[in-house]
Amino acid sequence: MKIVRLLSLLTFLFVASNALSAIAVESSAAIVSGVDTGTPSTSTTTFTAAAASNRLLVLIINGEDLTGNGAVFAPKFGSQAFTAATTDTVNGASGIDGYLGFIKEADIPSGAQSTTVTDGTGLSWVNNSWAGSIYTLSGVDQTTPQPQVVVEALETAATSWTTGSITSDTDGVLMIGCPTAGPHDSGSGISGYTEIFDINEDGGGWRNGYKLITTGSSETATCDWNAMSEAGASYIVGFQPVAASSNIAAERRRNTK
Repeated sequence: MKIVRLLSLLTFLFVASNALSAIAVESSAAIVSGVDTGTPSTSTTTFTAAAASNRLLVLIINGEDLTGNGAVFAPKFGSQAFTAATTDTVNGASGIDGYLGFIKEADIPSGAQSTTVTDGTGLSWVNNSWAGSIYTLSGVDQTTPQPQVVVEALETAATSWTTGSITSDTDGVLMIGCPTAGPHDSGSGISGYTEIFDINEDGGGWRNGYKLITTGSSETATCDWNAMSEAGASYIVGFQPVAASSNIAAERRRNTK
């Protein structure tokens, strides 16, 4: 019996070290967008988080307002608020606004939920527009889903720019947002990233997407547009996978009983 348990444990160790710790994108959708001319706006869209284990629900929002105030986003999934991982604001003739937030497994409501985003709370808006997308990730470390690997780079008018360096985790994922002010056309996108949307709305342009990491390293990302007249920003957030050691420890306990 002990030999059988030992073989079972060795098999599990091999599988865990090669598969169980990797983050996966289970589902994604471009689900929220809004345009208003003077007052805060709210957009509500229904989304269902995909079934998986150790999930993280991630929301990325990019926006622009002509007053340069910067957006105050208040997103919720059902009644559950998102935890902000990073926010960016570029002030000036136009405000470039970025938001990336998440909800951990224990707090993700089940079934179809309304994803509500309210922008511009408490601000005097002249004109603004924004768009967003939502992702269900699996295999994410629930204790420290977002480590210190957050990079925010702010830029002036350009057609292409590269972010600062970020250290990615093996089997992790990098999430990126690239908002701009001023009309744009598509360019070549974000090299190496799977983009959920590339949208031009009411004078602002936005991209966001993700990159699954096989081997952790220090890297940068380049946002490329054919035209961008005023200002742009970019931000990356890295999420780390469940440590294989935690799965191994749990299996070891089962096989030593």
